[in-house]
Amino acid sequence: MARLRRPALVAAGYVLLTCLFYWQGVRHMASHYISDGADGADFLWTYWHIPRALLHGENPFGTNLIFWPVGVRLGFHTTTPLEALLAWPLAKALGDVLAVNLLNLAAVPLTGIGMYLLAKHECGDDRAAFFAGAAFMLIHQHTGRMVGHWNLNHMWVLPFGLWFLLRLYDRPTWPRALALGAMAAVLFLTDLTFFVFWLGAALVLAAWRWRETLRRAFLARLAAGGAVAGVLSAPLLLPMYSDLRHAELDRLRGWGGAHEHSADLLGYITPSTQHPLWGGLFHGVKGTVFGLEEYPYAGLLVLGLAVFALVRLRARTGPWLVMAGGFMVLSFGPFLHVNGWTGDRFSLFDTRFSIPLPYAVFHSVPVLSGLRIPGRFSIMAALALGVCAAVALAHLVRDRSPRWHWAVPALALVLTLVELLPPPHLQLQSPKVPVAYRAITASPDKGAVLEIPLFWRDGFGQVGDTADHTVFLYYATKHRHPIVGGMVARLPDKRRAALYGFPAYRQLLALQGQVGFSERPSFSAADLRAEGIGFVVYHRSSPKPAALAYIEGLGLSPLADDGDTVVWQVPSG
Repeated sequence: MARLRRPALVAAGYVLLTCLFYWQGVRHMASHYISDGADGADFLWTYWHIPRALLHGENPFGTNLIFWPVGVRLGFHTTTPLEALLAWPLAKALGDVLAVNLLNLAAVPLTGIGMYLLAKHECGDDRAAFFAGAAFMLIHQHTGRMVGHWNLNHMWVLPFGLWFLLRLYDRPTWPRALALGAMAAVLFLTDLTFFVFWLGAALVLAAWRWRETLRRAFLARLAAGGAVAGVLSAPLLLPMYSDLRHAELDRLRGWGGAHEHSADLLGYITPSTQHPLWGGLFHGVKGTVFGLEEYPYAGLLVLGLAVFALVRLRARTGPWLVMAGGFMVLSFGPFLHVNGWTGDRFSLFDTRFSIPLPYAVFHSVPVLSGLRIPGRFSIMAALALGVCAAVALAHLVRDRSPRWHWAVPALALVLTLVELLPPPHLQLQSPKVPVAYRAITASPDKGAVLEIPLFWRDGFGQVGDTADHTVFLYYATKHRHPIVGGMVARLPDKRRAALYGFPAYRQLLALQGQVGFSERPSFSAADLRAEGIGFVVYHRSSPKPAALAYIEGLGLSPLADDGDTVVWQVPSG
């Protein structure tokens, strides 16, 4: 029991911090999703779709339930298959809302625990390691992901993955090799971006410890771990290979948005403008409220301790300093940004800049160029900075009086918690679905649902409306019919062209005022039914009067009207 006391206290501490920082979500965890209703709604659809597809013997990584009838391939979409499968039995036991919130909230203390184990391995001090775990699990990059980027919310896979690797270096046994392989598969099945980050960090550690790495016994065990990772990752790895074979991943145009989602140099030293105590003081520094990628602040104290490690403890923190510097430079993107300034000495892809950076080369590598949001490299930079900070903190209290052993880490923890206080409001999504959809659920008609506004979205933008209607995917998990609209990370040109090949879709986009579409409407109810559409849904809260007038003239059968949402059935013959 004594051996379990300390780990239990560490875990309890991180759970307590999670409850304090995410109190709004904890308070409503059984009644509202912790979600922005946009990207969060897409993940809710994924959590529903993957288990449903497997239970029906279908391929979960290829579907026409969205972007009907063309469909999409999901090998490179942020499906988080592991979390989707974990959410399904939880939802059966606890209900959808509580299950999803528990799964996503659990990622926060798990991140702290993983970072604690990693930092403890490197610094040997429980208090310094606890500080590092708290600092990493509460960075703004984490807080901001909770409501939308659920794949990136599961940061715990990164420190755990590196900890498993270091344990193999400590004692290269077969069980530890197999455990590392399983952890690598968990990384891969959680998020491809994190898997690539972990591989990069692992290469730094392997190069730093190259003599151990090249030993035959170690390589044999590493190969065994790789084989385990490959077998366990095959359910996603094979669909990804198939998507590449069938050209489902278009070549990026220009920078692919990378230059717009790069970390700013000041972002590492400038607190968030949404900080509840002093955020307003920094509006003038940033000029505006920047996003998570542009300003990846991880705390001045952590950064200061890492600088101390750079000056005084390079021998002990060498690989972590290299890792922090490398990922930080990559986070700056193809060229340097300093408070929005980029310069104008060079020009590439219609963009002017003065100081090119290594990501520009990284961007040209096939597949890896898909990591087109370089600001996210700052997550791994923050992890490495946290390890350096833990080593520095442990060094500062070593050989001092026992009071220092507690007082200094406690003070560091309090200061960092204040630094990283979250924004005052956490976005929540109601689980309620417009009542009118019940008519679709109850209907024996298996036809697809055409939502107006017609809305398609991918990682590069959206078509059909300036407002975001990804919430329609969440509604689809309740009425369980295919929908014409949808959201996917990458929509290849050939599938976009196929969608535009349907006259009714082109004409509806024209009626909605979409730039580039001007075709006069001529489609009939029979045309809609011929395309497999059984229902048309109109949302008065997002008015498209020209589209409404045309739909009302088609003679469709009214099914339901709840005051905002109107449902018609398309005649079957």
